Amino acid sequence: MSKVEIVGERKSFKKIVDLIYDMGTLHIEDLSDVIDNPELGFSEMEMEEDQLAEKGQLEVLLGKLKQIQLLLPPSEERRREEVSHEEPFDVKKFSEEWTPKLDRLLEDVGDLVKQRNQVQEKLTILSKYEEVFEVFSPLLEGFETMENHAIVGLTIEKKYENAVMPLLREELEKITGGQFHLALKEVTPDVSALALLFHKSYSKEVGSLLNTTDIHEIKMPSDLADRPFNEALSILSEMKAELPDNLKELEAKIQDISAQWSTPINELLRKVEDQLNIFKVFLNFAQTRYTFMMRGWIPTKTLSTLKNRLKEEVGETIVLNVVPISEEEKENIPVCVVHSPLIRPFEKLMSIFPLPKYNAIDPTTLLAVGFPIFFGMMLGDIAYGAIFLSAALYLKFKYRAKAIIQDVMYILILCSISSIIFGFLYGELLGDFGEHFLGLHPIWKERLQAMVPLLYLSVGIGVFHVFLGLILGVVEAFRIRSRKHGIARAATMGTICALFVLIAYLGNLVPKEFFTTGVVLILVSLPLLLYAEGFVGVLEIISVIGNILSYARLMAIGISSAIIAMVANFFGGALGNIVVAAIIVLLLHALNLALGIYSPTIQGLRLHYVEFFKQFFRYGGRQFTPFARGEGVLKE
Repeated sequence: MSKVEIVGERKSFKKIVDLIYDMGTLHIEDLSDVIDNPELGFSEMEMEEDQLAEKGQLEVLLGKLKQIQLLLPPSEERRREEVSHEEPFDVKKFSEEWTPKLDRLLEDVGDLVKQRNQVQEKLTILSKYEEVFEVFSPLLEGFETMENHAIVGLTIEKKYENAVMPLLREELEKITGGQFHLALKEVTPDVSALALLFHKSYSKEVGSLLNTTDIHEIKMPSDLADRPFNEALSILSEMKAELPDNLKELEAKIQDISAQWSTPINELLRKVEDQLNIFKVFLNFAQTRYTFMMRGWIPTKTLSTLKNRLKEEVGETIVLNVVPISEEEKENIPVCVVHSPLIRPFEKLMSIFPLPKYNAIDPTTLLAVGFPIFFGMMLGDIAYGAIFLSAALYLKFKYRAKAIIQDVMYILILCSISSIIFGFLYGELLGDFGEHFLGLHPIWKERLQAMVPLLYLSVGIGVFHVFLGLILGVVEAFRIRSRKHGIARAATMGTICALFVLIAYLGNLVPKEFFTTGVVLILVSLPLLLYAEGFVGVLEIISVIGNILSYARLMAIGISSAIIAMVANFFGGALGNIVVAAIIVLLLHALNLALGIYSPTIQGLRLHYVEFFKQFFRYGGRQFTPFARGEGVLKE
């Protein structure tokens, strides 16, 4: 990465900014140190009146576009409204062309969405009256044709029915002289519905009576509150029949507009946001009366291309200087991490960490190599691996358009292949099923008969992995000129090697000549460790040894998986009932499959994140963010 400063004439400013924006290779930094130094004569870049006007026009367009985007539903159909791609971009012409179009579109879409929302609101209200329709429609049959009569819908709790209904009938007899009709129907075990028909001339007296009883009148929507009950119910019934069709018609119109405009709206948004981005970086530029200045970071491999393009477009009036990078700045250089397609999916597993520091070792490739191996070593079954492989291939094919699923399935495919390979090494297919029914034999060793060798292998992998991390830690330490840190890492390895040698000697595992080697290593390593990190460094040895022994989980998780599979097969052969045996076998193998993807994933990542990375990984880098249209050319 190179740090550059560009100085040019103000009259060429727009052309230069457009060129840099199109190239998408320069990460722009602010120039507050230059602006705040009065001796240099620079001030903050200011927009001219026509630029301010253009910015305002673009912001108005952006607001309209986002409003339309929010109103329109997603559409898979693409019937494009043409968007011109004139270069250079003329904001005034663009605004004059699209503002009236967007105003009309926003008005049309807004009206349709408003109508749709009103219909949906009415349907929501109607849904609350479903029970009213069901109960009162039969009760009111024949009532509608009776003129000069009012109908009231009522409810009464069953516990009051025996006491209240005789009194109600008696009072209605007095008020109407027997000119009423009361229909009663049970709604629920606790509530009954009543339909009361009476002459309109008795409305006031009947209303007063109902207010003094334990009977509740059905309340209609506010816009139908003044209508007679039977008329309001009839209107609601008609609405219930018509509104779904109205809603479908409105939805179809909105969807049709979305099919025509979704792609153009996205293109217009991109164009408008691209232009607004240019105005946003103005605060990062400095100016004098006749010149401007910008500063930024650019990948060294693209520096010559930028120089040549600037010279071609502007000529000799532009100056590009490569600025020396101070020691303080080295820790804050933007990081541009680009992996090959084979490694890129594993970036998802690294996303819980900040970016590595500039020029620090990026552990993504190491994770891409180690994680599938650890996963396969723990699962280690041909059938389980084949099941995961089939599922991963199916999901990868089905969700071809979803990048996150593609990446996860790619990782699962590698882990499944690793599991199948280790399954052949262990001779496992659904545990010991392959051995008993297919004559499958291990290429290396059967896990349940080789727990001690597997434990040695797991700890040996731990020694290799942790020591690799310590070696990388030494490299990192000398790269950042932290001599003591490098010495501490090297001395830690020497001390641990010495301890292993002495323990092996005491266990009569190595010749006595190794005793001298171990003592010499201790005598050399311990003083260096005390010099580099003091007594804390000695304590750190215990932590590193714990990290190494933690790799024993590679054996333990694998053995537990093999035992569960063996137990499942045992039940299958021991139970007399074939159906029960099959169910138990399937359930246990399904459980083992679930554990088989969960435990190896968690433990495999843990061994990398905790035991391995902490030995060398320097994170906290700053993302390289080029001033670019879209994502910039460096994304590929």
